[in-house]
Amino acid sequence: GFGIGHGGVTFALADSTFAFACNTRGTVSVALDVSVSYPNAVHVGDVLTAVAEPESDPRRVGFWRVTVTNAAGAPVALFRGTAYDTRRPHAALTHTAPTHAALTSGAAALPAVPPSDDSR
Repeated sequence: GFGIGHGGVTFALADSTFAFACNTRGTVSVALDVSVSYPNAVHVGDVLTAVAEPESDPRRVGFWRVTVTNAAGAPVALFRGTAYDTRRPHAALTHTAPTHAALTSGAAALPAVPPSDDSR
């Protein structure tokens, strides 16, 4: 395409950083709202770094800022997320994490995608 990175890839990095950061307190937090702005383009070969910082004390609803920068330190994404703390402990902490079979058992129930018909 355009010689620049797709914003969705940068968004995925920022969103994942937000998820990891807001889930570090031992309880499950989920996103309520997110937004992102792209002040500079990502170019081929750029090495990106994402840093999350809380904007408030996340007791029940927390506000987080994630800044994604390139190797030169220029911001390429400014992400803001609102997280809700469910107060449920993470599965790994309760020793009741689902088994591998439980995690994959639903995959067989998904409908297969029919092959495309390019003859039209």
